[in-house]
Amino acid sequence: MRHSLLSPSPRDARWVEVATELRTGILRGDWAPGTHLKESELAKRFQVSRGPVRETIRVLVREGLVETRSNGRTIVRGMTPQDVSDLYRLRLAIESLAVTQATERASNQALEPLKRLVDGMKELAEPGREATRLDVGFHEALVVLSRNRPLQEAWRGIAATVMGLLDVTNRYYSDFSHISGLHEEILAAVQRRDAAAATRALKEHLALGEATMTGLYQRLAPREGSQT
Repeated sequence: MRHSLLSPSPRDARWVEVATELRTGILRGDWAPGTHLKESELAKRFQVSRGPVRETIRVLVREGLVETRSNGRTIVRGMTPQDVSDLYRLRLAIESLAVTQATERASNQALEPLKRLVDGMKELAEPGREATRLDVGFHEALVVLSRNRPLQEAWRGIAATVMGLLDVTNRYYSDFSHISGLHEEILAAVQRRDAAAATRALKEHLALGEATMTGLYQRLAPREGSQT
């Protein structure tokens, strides 16, 4: 499964980088809901021409994080606690099936990349962008190992937003070893072909992420509409 966010072509790399930074900033609350996004200001901030900014806006509109109004103004929509809950419920549905089918269909050799990703997480001194890359890579690998093409398409529809959320939540964990430990539990269960145990560990992991993001948005709620 091709994932342009994780491995963009050279032609796409600049706008993907801008989209990643702006998406994470919106999800983190750096741009409050209702904020007017001006192309010229974003181009200056990210030191790019307006082309990558326009492509970024187009993508974030499709993801629902910003909206273009009838007067042509681009406004931050952001996410609400309900949006977070809905997304994590969707993640659980997609990834539970992925874990189950990976358990049934993936060979021991095919699971080796998952082990390398977990080992990489365990070696990190602190969470950051590398933690996000490894984290998303782990979940995406499970989806690929399901060998379920419709499921892979469903994942692709939310993968960029998931990456942005993980980039936020991973930085809030004082002890990232707990997160790497949950991934290790998921992998161990898949390796011993115990789909039920893998799903339980997945649910615990996703519940922690949802609680972290929901708590953040509840704290940010009074800021809504504070910027124009």
